[in-house]
Amino acid sequence: MPQKIDELLKHNLKLTAEGSDEAFSKILKMYSPLINSLVAKYSSMGDLDSNDEEDMYQEAVLSLYKAAITYKPEIENVTFGLYARICISRRLISLLRHINIHKNRRICSVDEIDNALYSQYSDPALPLLNKESLSRLDEIIENHLSAYEKKIFTSYIDGMNASDIAKSVGKSEKSVYNAICRIKAKVRKLL
Repeated sequence: MPQKIDELLKHNLKLTAEGSDEAFSKILKMYSPLINSLVAKYSSMGDLDSNDEEDMYQEAVLSLYKAAITYKPEIENVTFGLYARICISRRLISLLRHINIHKNRRICSVDEIDNALYSQYSDPALPLLNKESLSRLDEIIENHLSAYEKKIFTSYIDGMNASDIAKSVGKSEKSVYNAICRIKAKVRKLL
């Protein structure tokens, strides 16, 4: 980076850290291609809609701002450009994970599991009343579910919600939802 641009960047970083919106606007204009490039890169890694992409862009701008106010040129051993790239990339990766977790959670809700297990019956009790179905379900549980999945399934059948199950088994709610999704897939496949 030429000396004059480097000095201008340092000056704008200092002013941004002091609260100048105008200085940050100049930094944003300078690093806009980097933001667009990173947003495009990480947007292509997930099943995102236009709202998610807009969220990613806004988070990237916020990350650039945070990088601008936390960057210490006298302490850091890296250029501001590299520091900003790292800050923005890490934030976008975190956001992408968050978006994907919530999309997966919406896909595998407990209500959908109920509907999937009982949709072919007008009365949810009918499959359990049928001795053959009951014995087939027992066989699936015994032979195809892990010990953890069996515990989740039993707790769920006993009427516990995912939050309570998570507390009782000492795992996260996400782990319980994932187990329920696996159980659902196995039962569907094998019934």
